[in-house]
Amino acid sequence: MGNAVAFDTYAAIKRLKAAGFDEVQAEALSDTIKVAQDARLDELATKRDIDESKADILNSTLSH
Repeated sequence: MGNAVAFDTYAAIKRLKAAGFDEVQAEALSDTIKVAQDARLDELATKRDIDESKADILNSTLSH
């Protein structure tokens, strides 16, 4: 997915530590957020996916 927005784990860990998390807690939470974000991005359709689906639907409708 070329348009994915990167999650800055370093900045997140830095913010969490500033808020009182210890290093292990900050890293664990940051990693969890990254995994969740990546999983959700993998499920998103691109504009191309949607355009192809529209074309498939249109072709299917016209051929019947």
